[in-house]
Amino acid sequence: MDRANITVAGDGETKPRAHISCRGSKVLLYIFLAYYVFKICYALLMLIIVSSGYADIRCEIVGSAWRIYFDGPDWFRGYNSFPTEWAPGMTVIENPLLCNNLLVVLGLLTEILPVFLILMAIRKLLYQIKPGISPFTKTSVRAIRFVGIVFIYKGVFSQLILQLGMSVAVFHRIFMANPYNLSYIFAGLMIFIVAKIFEYGCQLQEESDQII
Repeated sequence: MDRANITVAGDGETKPRAHISCRGSKVLLYIFLAYYVFKICYALLMLIIVSSGYADIRCEIVGSAWRIYFDGPDWFRGYNSFPTEWAPGMTVIENPLLCNNLLVVLGLLTEILPVFLILMAIRKLLYQIKPGISPFTKTSVRAIRFVGIVFIYKGVFSQLILQLGMSVAVFHRIFMANPYNLSYIFAGLMIFIVAKIFEYGCQLQEESDQII
């Protein structure tokens, strides 16, 4: 038997197991997408409420991290934090509002949005997987290559932008502590190799289609 089949209860229709697995992956993907959309909306809401003066801001060092507490309405209280190694020897934050808002904006640009973009690229890849259709397409190659670019961006620039932005804008000095993440860089390079394999598969598929 070339392909395992599974019967969907209720309608008596038999569908490929791979098709059911792909549908489950899409459901899981949309759950993650919804979570990151929520994080983006919450961060933007935080910026609006804090900047409008509806929340009190205070900073203090707890353990090995700076904590920026925001006390707003009952449903809007919490804190953001970053390591004290980003600003060694500093004990005072002169502008807590600037510190909080900058940390939120840089966090969006370097942490939340890149993951969201990766999820969107994976969504594009999943929609290329269809029964009887080759996954080796130019769209798949572009999506995989884009994921590799985002991984390398996170490995090279994510912590660099965060640390440099916070130290210069908040403490008026330049501090950096291990800003590069080699794991992300290595993963990005491996993903580029996968993209190259898909690109070669795409060329073979085009040659096969021309022969047929």
